[in-house]
Amino acid sequence: MTQEQGSTLMELQDSEIANIAIDGTPGCVGRISAGPLTVGGQPMKRVSIPYEAAGETALELTFANGSRFRATASGVAVRVAGEGRFVESFAC
Repeated sequence: MTQEQGSTLMELQDSEIANIAIDGTPGCVGRISAGPLTVGGQPMKRVSIPYEAAGETALELTFANGSRFRATASGVAVRVAGEGRFVESFAC
């Protein structure tokens, strides 16, 4: 059995982050190698989109080049426009 590998791209329609604080290192561009999201003290492996939550929220992105970005907030909401589009991956 063959499993297709790739990503689903979605256009971000709207997002809201309440009372945000941002900290990071220069060079936060490129591929993300890790990105844990914590909401209300609970680590979130996945969230359904659209997504909305109140409470202490933290997102920590680590990029492939080693740079890091951290945002903390008192709530988050994410909505997308249209349908997702599957993009096949040819990475080895």
